[in-house]
Amino acid sequence: MTIARKRAALHRLTGDEGRTVSALSLKAPKDAKKNFDKGMELARSNKPGDAAASFQKAVASYPQYADAWFSLGQVQRQMGARDEARTDFQKAMDLDDKLVGPWQELGFLASDAARWEDAARYLDQAVRLDPMGSPMAWDFGAVANYNIGKYDIAERDVRAEMKLDHGKNPRAEYLLGLILIARKDLAGGADALRTFIAAAPDAPDAEMAKKQLSRAEGMLGK
Repeated sequence: MTIARKRAALHRLTGDEGRTVSALSLKAPKDAKKNFDKGMELARSNKPGDAAASFQKAVASYPQYADAWFSLGQVQRQMGARDEARTDFQKAMDLDDKLVGPWQELGFLASDAARWEDAARYLDQAVRLDPMGSPMAWDFGAVANYNIGKYDIAERDVRAEMKLDHGKNPRAEYLLGLILIARKDLAGGADALRTFIAAAPDAPDAEMAKKQLSRAEGMLGK
């Protein structure tokens, strides 16, 4: 069974191995920095087209500006220019492979396209660089690894997401239930499905979860 996730707002990240700001930014000339700062202000004002123009000026004057490439990719994704965004995220990653954001965004884009192998590869690296950062990276990584049959890694990912998210995402229990059932832990899977149904009885997946729970309970009764 293939499952997917809808994306929420990207959390800002912190970590020891990974970086949220590239060291290359320290070498940016004043005009590039000015255009980058303007682009960030425009992005915060929900003017992605104008922000993109400023970020493009920044990378034109300083092609090694990894943060500007990353931010350009974000606003282009916001405008629906996925191919351009993917190219910009890849450019940022090529310039600084310790920058966490591009790994995450490439993973999210791959998930949106159901390219699960790519999604798992990008998101596994994102959480390796920053294990205590965004619950969403763990969540999407769990979905990707589940869809390619790497159930042990998927369980690790969803449990990490639940720990970081402090139970704010009830659907994580649903995913955990599916993963545990796939791992032949029917009792554990059934418990997770019951928790999900109790927490989100009106969720779009609730009826499907009830059917899967009934099936698991039937197998446990044999």
